Amino acid sequence: GGGQRATPQPVCTVDGRCLARVRPGYAQRGGRSALRQSCAAQLHAGCQLARARAWLPGVRRTAAHGAHQPHLSMHILETQHKRIPWRWVIALQVMKMAWLIGFFASGTMTFTMRKFIESPMIINSVSSLDVLFNMLVAAPCLYISDRIWTRFGRRRPFVLGAWLVMMACMLLLPLVRHAIPVGMIVVLWLIFWDVNSVFDMLFFEIVPPEQRARASAIGAWLLNAVIMLQTIIITGRFDDAVHFGAFTLHGEQLIYWFVAVCLLICFVFVALFVRERTPLAPPPPSHGRGAWAVVANLFAERSLWPVYLLAFSVVLMQTGLGAIDPLLMTEQWGYSKQDMGTNVFVGGSINMFIVIPLIGYIAARMKLLRMFTIGVVGVLFFQVLYYVFVQ
Repeated sequence: GGGQRATPQPVCTVDGRCLARVRPGYAQRGGRSALRQSCAAQLHAGCQLARARAWLPGVRRTAAHGAHQPHLSMHILETQHKRIPWRWVIALQVMKMAWLIGFFASGTMTFTMRKFIESPMIINSVSSLDVLFNMLVAAPCLYISDRIWTRFGRRRPFVLGAWLVMMACMLLLPLVRHAIPVGMIVVLWLIFWDVNSVFDMLFFEIVPPEQRARASAIGAWLLNAVIMLQTIIITGRFDDAVHFGAFTLHGEQLIYWFVAVCLLICFVFVALFVRERTPLAPPPPSHGRGAWAVVANLFAERSLWPVYLLAFSVVLMQTGLGAIDPLLMTEQWGYSKQDMGTNVFVGGSINMFIVIPLIGYIAARMKLLRMFTIGVVGVLFFQVLYYVFVQ
């Protein structure tokens, strides 16, 4: 009645729902609907904050009736910011490239296993366990990392723990001289490579949605640079040997230990210069319990099923020979390891200086689904064309 109105306080119902949702008519009743809508919005924001506090007891947040953008640290990369400096994005992408060098080491493992295992079927079977671990290891780790909180954050414990084990695998793999320990180390590497998949979530929580498109372009350019470095310089050194008096350093050892150094740099960077801030929103509700909860949550949202189908089509486009592909090129087609690397180097150069800029130009002028279809047909066509050329 014209008097001073009290500011609504954050209030939740007993079952955790927000009053702004339980009473949809709250924002429309009375003559001053605009003021009431504002109050309802503030009430809902405060309620979300209350739910976050209930999920993470004892966590202090700097917010009042809404999210507050804290001061950006000069030296610490933090999650949950609406916008970050571009130097953060570049630093993250450079670190991600150092981490991805470990991915290319998986191809080198084929040649290491070949020294002790004659059957290509066994080599491919061991390497293909990664597909199984994607479901049995990566999916549960991603699910759990959404629902825990430690003094080190919720993503970093998985990432740092995985990198420690992966570093140990890279240090030991070139030193063993028997098929069984080699196979065990490769399997251990594949398991913790999938634990390490949580790093992607950490990356996306640091880089806000508005900056991810340009960050992806930066990452694509750096990825091709890393591919070129890996193939033209590193892959061809597998059979080399350098003698220092009584000590001999083999190219195989150099490759794996170089990967270990890259992982060590990533470990130090994330441990010292990355910090997770507690999220405002609580984790999504769980559907089911135990191991079944991972599968149930994956298919609980039917609106995401078309997205899964699209992702599956991307996986089909990447189907290949796996670990057999390097053996096909070196043992059947007669390429040396350096020839194989040079071939990939030429393709990476074309990607960096022609394909990626062209895609960036066309993407703003063509429907994305049409571009995706053209890409699928183009990949299949050139795969068949190259096979016919080599044969």
